[in-house]
Amino acid sequence: MNAARLHIAAAYGVAILLIAAPFSEVLFSILPMNLGAAMWRFSAVTVASRGLLTSLTGFLIISAIAAFMEHRRALYVMAIILIVYSLTLFITSATFVLDALEMRTQVQPANYHAYDFANAPILLKLLAAGLVTGLLGLGSKRSADRMAAPRKKQPDNTSLVRPAESPRVPIR
Repeated sequence: MNAARLHIAAAYGVAILLIAAPFSEVLFSILPMNLGAAMWRFSAVTVASRGLLTSLTGFLIISAIAAFMEHRRALYVMAIILIVYSLTLFITSATFVLDALEMRTQVQPANYHAYDFANAPILLKLLAAGLVTGLLGLGSKRSADRMAAPRKKQPDNTSLVRPAESPRVPIR
């Protein structure tokens, strides 16, 4: 394996770690899961929003390497992952709003403004990440579509035996 391939493999590894590390930190901090409780969902989204930029950086690195090195399959895989992730972020944004409204009933009316002000950046971060992730996914797909498909191996003409030619039929 040459040095360039080692650098590419290492860059892919770093990017995967940038994606996986925030995910694992969030997963271990929100256990045990309690999807039925609005308080738990609200807290989980708040904690998960902290690692969005780090994971987006990892996705960007993978997409950039795959585009520059013309790794067509990697771009298609990234496009699917990123578009699904984008849709997940938009759905999460909607559920966050609903959970925030439900949790708002537990806030004193004098503190509504502070509560809303504290939750607005989280919602904006989720929406912006969803938009950027979707754009990166579409860009990855378009980049992969523009790359030439790998060519099938041409038959070797150096063999001693030639394939039989088709008989020529005169046209009348």
